[in-house]
Amino acid sequence: MHDNHSALRIPASRVRIPPTSALIAFEAAARLLSFRRAAEELGLTASAISHQLGSLEAQLGERLFSRVGRSVRLTPAGERFAHQVRRGLAAINRGLDDLATDAQTRQIRLSASALFSQTVLVPHLRDFARRWPHYDLRLEVTARMVDFNIEQVDAGIRIGRGPWPGLTKTRLLTVRGLPAASPSFLAAHPVTAPADLLRLPLIHNAFFPSAWPDWFAIHGLSIEDHDAGLDVTLDSLPIALEAAQHGVGAVLTMDPLVRSHPGFGTTLIAAIDPPASSELSFWLVHRIEAGADPKIKALTHWLRDAVQAIPQQTPRTETPS
Repeated sequence: MHDNHSALRIPASRVRIPPTSALIAFEAAARLLSFRRAAEELGLTASAISHQLGSLEAQLGERLFSRVGRSVRLTPAGERFAHQVRRGLAAINRGLDDLATDAQTRQIRLSASALFSQTVLVPHLRDFARRWPHYDLRLEVTARMVDFNIEQVDAGIRIGRGPWPGLTKTRLLTVRGLPAASPSFLAAHPVTAPADLLRLPLIHNAFFPSAWPDWFAIHGLSIEDHDAGLDVTLDSLPIALEAAQHGVGAVLTMDPLVRSHPGFGTTLIAAIDPPASSELSFWLVHRIEAGADPKIKALTHWLRDAVQAIPQQTPRTETPS
């Protein structure tokens, strides 16, 4: 009688897999480049992390980290091994997902930025629940780019041009930079040309520090000619828009996404709308192998319909005279 699993057996002499706890500790330390922060993340002591990594290096016969003072860096071998460990742990997580309960397999975990969530996703959540009541959509609002190799996420909304290795991307929406401010701010600081913005306080997005410099460059101007003394930097675009509504300065928004933002056209209006502007796209991204998953197909259909509902360009509200 044949054993159906015999082809899957690996000779004991070839098994050199280190303890899972050591691999998890290594992944955290490699990602954070800090034994202390890795220990905090895993709920261990720094000495425990150091001991596990020392044992791992001894087993592998390779130096994975180089230690310079209090800082650590990955060696070339450590870089290669970190990549493989992330892939391996991600594969294990996906295997666990395959064995998950029905409630878990019904979940769709979507990562998106605050502005995209506020203007596109949230207004259409009821529509998703109505059309696909058997799925449980979980939204993670974050500006950072989630790592599909190590995080529990099914899909994400990314802005940029890519490519993102290992992921499939579907274009959802193309946006362009549009300076905006409150009507009272523009009444006190008239803007008739892009150069006028160089003399005004600007609101920057911490996650897109090149946004304003790129916009000025397209118009033949340099951010170096701008006095940044009254500028502010915020780590959330919705908060930046709110700051602009309160007259803090001019903010570079995303058109047409901003047209779905509460208050646009009343407490927040376009400062100037020149024909030339920088363009980027929002993409739905997911693992390549997830393309045939019915829940990813449902998510894609819903997102395409949601972006179609975004208001398009309308005539600019005039600045009060």
